[in-house]
Amino acid sequence: MMHSGRYLTVIILISLGFSALSQDNSINEFTSLRYDKSISAGFEAHSNGYGINFQYFIHRTVNKNLLFSFDILSLKHPKETKVVNPIEDAALPYVYGKINSAIPLHFGFGNQFIIADKEVPNGIRIGFSYLIGPNFTLLKPQYLWIYYYRPDLGKYRVLEKYDPENPVHANQNNIFGGSSFFHGLSEMGSTFGAFAKTAFNFEWNKEDVSFKVLETGIMIDFYPQPLPVFAFIDNSKLFVNVYAQISLGKRW
Repeated sequence: MMHSGRYLTVIILISLGFSALSQDNSINEFTSLRYDKSISAGFEAHSNGYGINFQYFIHRTVNKNLLFSFDILSLKHPKETKVVNPIEDAALPYVYGKINSAIPLHFGFGNQFIIADKEVPNGIRIGFSYLIGPNFTLLKPQYLWIYYYRPDLGKYRVLEKYDPENPVHANQNNIFGGSSFFHGLSEMGSTFGAFAKTAFNFEWNKEDVSFKVLETGIMIDFYPQPLPVFAFIDNSKLFVNVYAQISLGKRW
């Protein structure tokens, strides 16, 4: 908890600093203040996963936009590694010991500050943004193809939810491999937490009505209890990831 508080304090202090720096920008013919609102959607990749992002902006002043955001992401354990059954030629990759796949849904609220606005049509608008909000995380159980043997049937495979207490599942020689992502969707659980993001934004396009933006920064996910991803190693409450995001947007 202390570590998450320190990270959030750093984000707030940095945001206040850039808010002060952004006060010096002046209105010119290329500022986004000529528009009331904008939206963007894009792809995001971070240190331990990837996903999609949607953002909605309300333009408040020449230097500041109110920002609402929604993310759908995957979140892997930092020690997550795929393995393959070495005694099976056609075996499928899977993560041994993984009990759940985590799918965070971020609902964010924050601000974007324009640090350097465009001076020419083909220029780059540089901004800084921060977001905080609730994190609703879906937990999808992992299903594996497991080998069994019967004298009348011989060796055969059964799709089963991974159970670390099952001695058959504990023997990696009995695991043929992982299954489709769609197996286990009807059995998903959930947990709640919080998240924060802080980033630099680099926006460009000749016409301001539509734009492209590259965003890169730091994302923090925090949970009251360790996120139940693995069976045999310690699970964490705190995830700190570097991320990059590319988006397309439109103003009106």
